[in-house]
Amino acid sequence: MTSLGVTPGSPAALRNLLVERLVGETAEPDRVTASARALGERALPPMAKALAELVPSLLQIELESVELGRISQVFLNESDNEPLTVASSANSPDALAMSMDAAAVSLFTALFFGAGSDAPVVALDRALSAMELEISGMVFQCIAQSLNGSGTRALNVRFPLSRPIAGEDRRKQVHRDGPAARLIYRIFNEGGSGRLCVTMPQRIVLSPRGAEDTQQQGSGEWQAHFGGEIMRSKVAVQASIPMGTLTLGEVASLFEGQVLEMPVEAPGETRLSSKDKTLFICEFGRLGGHYTVRVKQPFDPEADLMKNLLPH
Repeated sequence: MTSLGVTPGSPAALRNLLVERLVGETAEPDRVTASARALGERALPPMAKALAELVPSLLQIELESVELGRISQVFLNESDNEPLTVASSANSPDALAMSMDAAAVSLFTALFFGAGSDAPVVALDRALSAMELEISGMVFQCIAQSLNGSGTRALNVRFPLSRPIAGEDRRKQVHRDGPAARLIYRIFNEGGSGRLCVTMPQRIVLSPRGAEDTQQQGSGEWQAHFGGEIMRSKVAVQASIPMGTLTLGEVASLFEGQVLEMPVEAPGETRLSSKDKTLFICEFGRLGGHYTVRVKQPFDPEADLMKNLLPH
């Protein structure tokens, strides 16, 4: 993920990422909702045009609602017939997570193969076929291109998109969590309706993309003051030394004043944490008569998870 309108990897981007890890959210809910709704409604005309070119039939789309939640909710789906595609951008590996329900898949598949606009929509109650996943991918391509925009408003989504996944493939995905906004679109015709959801990290939603968005951000002076107050808050940090392992009997036998030797092969790395959240990977060292902790790199939970999953 990236921060609010700053260069990825910059000190400002890193600072905002750490604040989110400690605080648990990006900004005021009302402002996130308003920005997400503006983005979702602005993309409606190009969405309608792109879908009309994909399935030449009377089909309508509307932004039904905007919800706030977590990115992890996208992957908790228990159904085997709701496809998902995660699109990356220049600023985020999960800029757009697009999914649709079984009714929407049925609707698009029927129209793609020439069904009339009054053909009844029958929701699927089975796993998706390869053809249905392919059609879902075409729909997601239209949606992503419409939301992506162009010029200063562009999200810079990377195309082509990955192939949609569903069922167990969707549930077993390794993903990062964070605050998100969900755009829920209702797609309908005479025969019925389905829903398509687009989940975006809140920082992506709030990234300034043009003068109109900048005007919607409210009082810059107040935001700067509020941000300064947060950044001056005191946060306790701790770094621990990984010493290796002891048997339960050895731990039970420890006594006050006992000196524990660190093994030669003991790792020199430590994790700098605050409020039970790991922030950085660090190295222990000495500077004169003082022990030091040198910051090596920000902590990457995805890389750490993969490291623990792989055999050593």
